[in-house]
Amino acid sequence: MKVFVKVLWAIAGVVLILGGVSAFFNPVSAFIAWEYILGASFVISGLAGMIAYFAGRNVMFGAGWVLADGILSFIFGAMIIFGKYSEGFLAITVSVLVGVWLIISGVNSLSRSFDMHRLGAGGWGWLTFWGIICILAGILVFCNPLTTAVGLVASMLIGLPLIIGGVAMLFRCFTTDIEA
Repeated sequence: MKVFVKVLWAIAGVVLILGGVSAFFNPVSAFIAWEYILGASFVISGLAGMIAYFAGRNVMFGAGWVLADGILSFIFGAMIIFGKYSEGFLAITVSVLVGVWLIISGVNSLSRSFDMHRLGAGGWGWLTFWGIICILAGILVFCNPLTTAVGLVASMLIGLPLIIGGVAMLFRCFTTDIEA
């Protein structure tokens, strides 16, 4: 089961990186295509988190945060993909959802990095870095969600954390045995 969960983290990491690259390098691409890529990234990341929780909840530190992050990621991704909103409302809604997801994901990453550090596992610094970046990006999203929804600011605040988050998930595959 351990290998299966690590493969899920790797898949989720690659999907997040692809979603981040898309948001980062194509800020003027059609908003509809971008929203589906972002939504799919959240859904796959959420599924990986929920499966990892159920596979290792008895041995995983911070398992509740992993489950919360997975559920919220999945719900937000589904809302982005299947939501029928006007373009202006959708832009602000996506920004707010991304802001909430970034803050929760950041807290989850910080919690897990502290547990990894306490256990002497490698890679905890990257997870700490990712957590701080996520929380800061989430706060910036809430400062001005309309600006976050368009242009270069959106690609920087959403694309960069997705790329870093994907890299952090890939590093999770190579950590010592701290989860099932």
